[in-house]
Amino acid sequence: MEVGIVEEAEAVQPSVEVRSVALNRPLVIMGMILATALSALDGTIVATALPTIVGVLGGLPLYSLVVSAFLLTSTTTVPLYGKLSDMYGRKPVFMFGSGMFILGSALCGLAWDMPSLIAFRALQGLGAGAVMPVSLTLVGDLFGVEERARLQGVFSSVWGVSSLVGPLIGGGIVQFFDWRWVFFINVPVGVLSALLLFLYLREPRVHTRQKVDIAGAVTLTIGLGLGLVALQSGGHGGWLSPLTLGAIAGAVLLLGLFGFIERRAPAPILSFNLIKRPIIAVPSLVGILAGGVLIGFAAYVPLLVQGAWGGSPIEAGLIVAPLSIGWPIASSLVGKLLKRVPFRTLALGGMLTLMLGASLLLFIRVPAISGNDAARSMVILVSSFVAGLGFGWSTTSMLIAVQISVPWSQRGIATASVQFFRNMGNTVGATVLGAVLVATLAPQLASGPVQTLVSQMPPSALKAGSDPSLGPVNALFDLAVRPTLAPAVRNALADALASSLWWVYFGLAAMAIAGAIIASRFPREVGGEDEGPTKDDRRGTTEVVGSDVSYLTTHQSLVVPRPSQRRNNAR
Repeated sequence: MEVGIVEEAEAVQPSVEVRSVALNRPLVIMGMILATALSALDGTIVATALPTIVGVLGGLPLYSLVVSAFLLTSTTTVPLYGKLSDMYGRKPVFMFGSGMFILGSALCGLAWDMPSLIAFRALQGLGAGAVMPVSLTLVGDLFGVEERARLQGVFSSVWGVSSLVGPLIGGGIVQFFDWRWVFFINVPVGVLSALLLFLYLREPRVHTRQKVDIAGAVTLTIGLGLGLVALQSGGHGGWLSPLTLGAIAGAVLLLGLFGFIERRAPAPILSFNLIKRPIIAVPSLVGILAGGVLIGFAAYVPLLVQGAWGGSPIEAGLIVAPLSIGWPIASSLVGKLLKRVPFRTLALGGMLTLMLGASLLLFIRVPAISGNDAARSMVILVSSFVAGLGFGWSTTSMLIAVQISVPWSQRGIATASVQFFRNMGNTVGATVLGAVLVATLAPQLASGPVQTLVSQMPPSALKAGSDPSLGPVNALFDLAVRPTLAPAVRNALADALASSLWWVYFGLAAMAIAGAIIASRFPREVGGEDEGPTKDDRRGTTEVVGSDVSYLTTHQSLVVPRPSQRRNNAR
């Protein structure tokens, strides 16, 4: 199964199946593992380093767009790359994606300000959209079922390890070297991965005719991009500014055009007929909200630890590591609970657990906790772990329910649709929460007492960047400038930042509550289609690969019982 292709296309297939061949299997596997590690590490490393990058380049209002630009282009291009790999082969698409990712990484390391970094992150995402999905597809092309299962375990381990070591690597780079190496480090690893597959992967030249929804992908990407610009501009410059109004108009026009195109496209990016079914609509809506909560933990908790609390980049990255521990624990429990607990109960229980984890963040402003270093750190650690349990519990149960509720011929479409909406939740959530941060922070910095203290700062410490009014806060994230601030100035800026971030965490809790309410509408009965031409289905199981573009999502291989098995187990 290829994650990301959300609608089968009409195609003229060759009479003989075209298969990739590994001339040296260990080296090809190593190349795919390196590609997987790059995808997994990039997110965690960048998330840890981003507060420092903001401090150096001076651009807190644009903080969210550095994350959203990468997620947007890497998500919307996955279906196109999947279709192109069917048309032209896996190898050329992988090489193109690797080249774009390497080029984007190098340019990110050379960025001179936040707008240039955002543009280069979008270019980097264009490459990432090809690297991970094609790597997963190659596993299915090159290896049999038993070997494939073992390799999926290896890739799962890569994601798990990356979630833990990524913050250490990212924090170490910005703390002891230079933030630009966060991106430069991708270049040699990416070149080695591409070189291994270029030399040791062989596949016949293939060119099949398929319908590719390029118009849908372009209108969706640009439309969502304008929507993100509108959110950022509205929260910062006002909702009636010409830039905001123009971006809103463009987003509405292009997204409306996208809907028009998708209803008539022979191979649409999204199948509206499938999405409107409650069994898929509910997980999709929940996925949008859960994706927003996920990116909120990953992107905005490190801001608090490094900016408001004065922690190191390593501490800022590791503080949310329990999320990556709780997720796989809960996911593994779901497989055992499915035999006895209804899907609806698991989905709702998971979202309630996520709601609890997100709500715990609100206690960081309680005086007895905020003034105690150990207590406030413990709140974050517990909150992250509980949220991880909620993520793993809810998303895994709903994904399996979706997969067994549709026939084999629609399983790939349904899976990718749910994953697509969760990734879109990451993208939009980062920008919405960024708008909340900027909108609540600006008035506090404009108050008289804070302005009096700010006037005492040397000009070199203001870090105006894209917005002079928020420039003083950028100094909190610059490891070289922060120690030079007077204690009164540093404390005033840190308190303003912590207060604004509290509203961001309030937004996380609100999204989790909304997700739990929607999850309560999950169908009580999950019907199943008992069909499938693969050997896996004939043996009684179907291998399911779940993969997120977001940089903290666990990648794992699940074995899902067929409906007949679940009925027998229930007896």
